[in-house]
Amino acid sequence: MKEHSQQAGALFWLGLAACAGVFAGRAWLMPPWIIPVLFLFSAGLVLGTKKWPRAVFALCAAFFAFACYSNALLHYYPPEHLLRTIGEAGQTQRLRLLIADEPGKTSDSSGRARCDFLAEAREAWSEAGWQKISGKIRVRISGAPMPDLHYGDVVETAGYVRFPSSPRNPGEFDLRSYLAAKNIYYECRADAGETVVLRRGEGRWLEVQAYRLREHMLRTLGIGLQDDPQISALMAGMLFGYRDGIAEEVTEAFRNTGTLHLFAVSGQNVAEILGILLVTLQLTGVVKWRYAWLALPALLVFCLATGMQASAARAFVMAAFILAGWAICRPVQVLNLLGAAALFLLVWEPRQMFDCGFQLSFLAVMGLATGSRPVSLWCYQWGKPDPWIPKRLLSRSRKLMDRIYYGVCGLAAASISAWVATLWILILQFHVLSPVTLLANLVVVPLAGLVVTVATLSVFCGWIWTGISLLLNQVNWLLLKAILCCVMLLSKVPGGSFYVGWDSPPQEHARFTFFQAGQAAPGLLEYAGRRWLIDTGTEQAWKYTLDPCRRSLGVNRLDGLILTQDATAHLGGAPDLARHLPVQFWVESGYQSRAAAQHRLLDTLQRMGLGKRFWRRGEVHDLAEHLRVRVLWPPGSETFPRQEDNGLVLQFCMPGGRLLYAGDISEEVEGRLAAEEPDLRSDCLVEGEHSAVRNLSRTWLEKVHPRYVVRPARGYQPDRSLTPDFWERASAGGIEVLRMEKTGAVFFEIQPEGCHIAPYLWETGWK
Repeated sequence: MKEHSQQAGALFWLGLAACAGVFAGRAWLMPPWIIPVLFLFSAGLVLGTKKWPRAVFALCAAFFAFACYSNALLHYYPPEHLLRTIGEAGQTQRLRLLIADEPGKTSDSSGRARCDFLAEAREAWSEAGWQKISGKIRVRISGAPMPDLHYGDVVETAGYVRFPSSPRNPGEFDLRSYLAAKNIYYECRADAGETVVLRRGEGRWLEVQAYRLREHMLRTLGIGLQDDPQISALMAGMLFGYRDGIAEEVTEAFRNTGTLHLFAVSGQNVAEILGILLVTLQLTGVVKWRYAWLALPALLVFCLATGMQASAARAFVMAAFILAGWAICRPVQVLNLLGAAALFLLVWEPRQMFDCGFQLSFLAVMGLATGSRPVSLWCYQWGKPDPWIPKRLLSRSRKLMDRIYYGVCGLAAASISAWVATLWILILQFHVLSPVTLLANLVVVPLAGLVVTVATLSVFCGWIWTGISLLLNQVNWLLLKAILCCVMLLSKVPGGSFYVGWDSPPQEHARFTFFQAGQAAPGLLEYAGRRWLIDTGTEQAWKYTLDPCRRSLGVNRLDGLILTQDATAHLGGAPDLARHLPVQFWVESGYQSRAAAQHRLLDTLQRMGLGKRFWRRGEVHDLAEHLRVRVLWPPGSETFPRQEDNGLVLQFCMPGGRLLYAGDISEEVEGRLAAEEPDLRSDCLVEGEHSAVRNLSRTWLEKVHPRYVVRPARGYQPDRSLTPDFWERASAGGIEVLRMEKTGAVFFEIQPEGCHIAPYLWETGWK
């Protein structure tokens, strides 16, 4: 690459100004009319000044122009937009929709058929008849009989329309913000019986061809790999970003080694597709100046078939500018092209600026453009031949070794440059630091490039003769097996990947975080740099709630796991935790149950050679200095018919306060404890609803005398214990009841000077 390709041209600086303007327009706090005034002022200075100040004022004009554009899109919508017609409150609506992507057909946990797709709203039914509406909406249809839905179909359906859910626990994925960055503000849950297809084939012709290409690629890449669908799925993922069918543990291994970017369509994919297209055009005898105009439509169809990911859009736009510059004999400057691509994409949709994929894509290219060559030259100087020895005197083997070493230096420089450029996004957004990424990219990226090339040839040959595709797929099978072996091996390197966090309580504070995870209330205890987990919740709760939180906090090991009940609602996620997170000790009540999750946990612990401790009533354990836990239940002499009544009841004690974790015990167990335990007073009581009878009895509350009661969410069923009499007693006793379906997660801190409680959802009114 020539030296001038590393220089930053005017378009690069304009692109940076545009990015900054989009951020400013999103966070603008002053009256919106100030932004166009500042833009006009800056534009006037551009026209009225000469020499160097003009460039500064031009950047200011671009900044305010994109700030104005972004602010306008954020606050102003047409009268028929969904945000104006539906509002914030969820409601049942009958809608007519145009399916805007190829529906994904799966089944839910109960086995019911499910279909998910993105749609463009056309009409909504009201008392005045069908009214025109606009906007994008995310639709999920469940049930039977499921209609045959495809891209371009116009359907009529009835369902519940609402805002996507917001995070209710720390560390949870913010689906609402993610969809808002894509200009999607609503989701609709509908029944298959209420859905009918009105018309077909109203999609855009180019996108129809793109989805046909996707079907052809999936079908071709599966030839000869019917017995190993995982390899076929990996091939499709590396070629066009289609991740369905890739096992969760494989995805986790690629994530831990920092090579998950291989499943995002990037410049490497587009470059290889473009190279094959150019070779094909050359073989057909087409005049060279027509190459660009013939290759661009094919590249566009390919990128549309990938779903036009941020990386695919950026790669296509840059390829378009490169081909256009080549056609008109203009020089290629990478940073200039990067700025031009940013300007184009931000004009098309400025909300992309807040998408992590968009940010990572542009930062990686910027790092490659600015850092690869200097780092490569620095590495190369340590092993290059002696400059005082004439090249003609070097042996062939020495020249070959020099070329290989030069190539390795280039690969290492690219890996280092891209990793350093994207490091702060990986830490801030994903809380992950993977030093092993440098080695993984050095080994895996060249192999992945071969996989993409062979897969592209397989897809092309699939139109001619599937026998060639069969042979090429077998070659890719061998390459992907090598990649899998490397990735799985590197993902197990000690310290190769770990999570980082910065939100931890002071050394003298003990902080409990209780998560809203169904009927259970799993808790994370943090004190003096150590962490213990109380229950894991169900498998889904661990995967989507507790595990993301521990990653955001930088928890790479647990000092202890306390399983209070042998029920799926409380320990369903424990087998997965055991496989991925080191735990110093395991604690449970020791009572066996028929829960399948407990048997899976026992099998996992046995395979891993991990033991457990059993706590019984009367024991006192010092978790750390000044932090003590008293075991109040269960007794070792009897067993109750209900699993909830055999669970652990624990009192955590510190000089500044106490917390009583009572599980889901019944009123009978409450009475036993109130009669037999001399000191139950606690500042906070965490207790869920019993499955058969009431709890939170008068005697129990008088003996515990809590200031706060944390009550896990019950779902759609009313809580039988929260009677009018209970609320009257709570009000008279000065007890604040925090119901987790309203508060989300709850933070409780025991400080030297006292206790403090705070719900995660501040808008509920709790302080």
